[in-house]
Amino acid sequence: MRFFMLFLLFMSASQSCWAAVELFSLQVEQPPLTATLQISGETLNYGEDGQPLLTEVDQLRCLLQVTSPEDARLIIVLPPNEYGDFSLLEKETGQRHLTDQGLVSTLSWLIEPHKVGESRLPDMTIRAELADGSHRQLLLPGRDVVVSRVVASNEADILPPIVREPPPPRDWRSLAIAVVSLSLVVVVWWLICRRPDPVPPSPHELAMAKLVQLQSCATPSATEAEILSLLLRRFVDSCCMLHTSGQTLAEIGPALQRSNLSAAQQHDLLTMLAQCEQWQFQPGTVAVNEFTAVLEQARQFLVLPADTGQDDKTCGRW
Repeated sequence: MRFFMLFLLFMSASQSCWAAVELFSLQVEQPPLTATLQISGETLNYGEDGQPLLTEVDQLRCLLQVTSPEDARLIIVLPPNEYGDFSLLEKETGQRHLTDQGLVSTLSWLIEPHKVGESRLPDMTIRAELADGSHRQLLLPGRDVVVSRVVASNEADILPPIVREPPPPRDWRSLAIAVVSLSLVVVVWWLICRRPDPVPPSPHELAMAKLVQLQSCATPSATEAEILSLLLRRFVDSCCMLHTSGQTLAEIGPALQRSNLSAAQQHDLLTMLAQCEQWQFQPGTVAVNEFTAVLEQARQFLVLPADTGQDDKTCGRW
């Protein structure tokens, strides 16, 4: 705890030494009270007599430290805006810390002169109420100071010649990089736009993909039979320009005779469609071996048109 108090005291003392030149310092004692007032300026210079020189443009930092018993109650009053012939610019919040000598109260404020010539730093009164009910009062007498006017130098009135610097050289490398980058973007965009659309799958590929899905069915039923029938009808419609999807078996037969399908292909197709129609209206599940046989026949039917006559313009190519 004592080390912490000494650290706070050191920090407070370091704040009081921030100014470059001390204007004056005053210490008044009346046991058990001790008050120290330091007034300094960060921009103060020394006059010809070696004493600090206060001008109208300088600001002063006032640092007050009062040492009192721990249980004492202090009253330090500062005017809100004026401090004698000086203006009160700011006032920091007071700090208190305990040391071996007692309770140290620190208060800091900033002032500046508002007239040139003789000025008065006012008196300060510090009142303390001790624990036994008695009162103590300290008087910090003020001081007269002279505020000097800032004298401008003739040399300062002469403006230096205007030196016009040449414009910076153009950075051609950055321009070249920007042009190349823009060109690459245009080329990539052109390549993307000219890329051909993906080729849609042929009717043969669509039918074979659906047939593979049907082969993976473990318990075929009327639903799978209806899917197989619809698959064969759509395949023939897309390849031979027919409309068997909405026709009965009796209507499909004459329509197939007008196509370029061979008699064997027509027979196989009608046989598979008839078997699928029988399964659709039959209760229960379909025999797996029978359904597998029809799927194999359908696979061969989907492959056969590609191997038939070379003069077939309708169903021989897909």
